[in-house]
Amino acid sequence: MPVEAGNLVLRAMDANLGRVIAVQVETKARLSSLAIAIAGLQRDVAAPSVTDARIVARLDRMNDRLDRIERRQDLAEVPAR
Repeated sequence: MPVEAGNLVLRAMDANLGRVIAVQVETKARLSSLAIAIAGLQRDVAAPSVTDARIVARLDRMNDRLDRIERRQDLAEVPAR
């Protein structure tokens, strides 16, 4: 292969490599955007369940407190045996 033909091949390969690198940079940027969006969605999905768990725990504590108050005031119904 003459030197000139080899140079043409190298130039074509260099141009193709430049395009591949540009596509890769764009793909990495889009992937980063998707990762950020998914993290946001995970927070949005997890937040209500955390809030629900806190509400349930608080209701349980309030129920326990009410039971203690009723027992102290002799307001609690005695379960039939």
